[in-house]
Amino acid sequence: MELPPWLENTLERGCDFCFRHWPQPVPDAQSLRECRIVAHRGAPAPPAILENTRAAFERALSHPGVNGLEFDVRWTQDLQPVVFHDADLLRLYGDSRRIAEFTLSGLQQAFPDIPTLASVLERYGSRAHLMVELKDEPYP
Repeated sequence: MELPPWLENTLERGCDFCFRHWPQPVPDAQSLRECRIVAHRGAPAPPAILENTRAAFERALSHPGVNGLEFDVRWTQDLQPVVFHDADLLRLYGDSRRIAEFTLSGLQQAFPDIPTLASVLERYGSRAHLMVELKDEPYP
């Protein structure tokens, strides 16, 4: 179910508030030593470095202790998997079109920073633990 951006942002802020104020136990030393850090959508730094891009993944892996990358996969009109979180390009690129409306070549021409799944697997598959979220996508 796709939520309106204003509602998603409101719910996210509410959750952040609750978790900031909810007391959490301090993990024991052994748990901390065994902890693995996974960079959610890489390490974006908008507007220069957008989430789920090669730049965000490189930035994440440059931090000591980062063991993995989490990213999202959507499909283009010609059913090619690309790494992108949202169904449309509005939040990051100001374009209301959906990923599924583009062919891979059209998407790469218009938005060259959006990587293919194959390129991410090739570049990072042996360097980091990969957590892949496959997005449910209705097709036109």
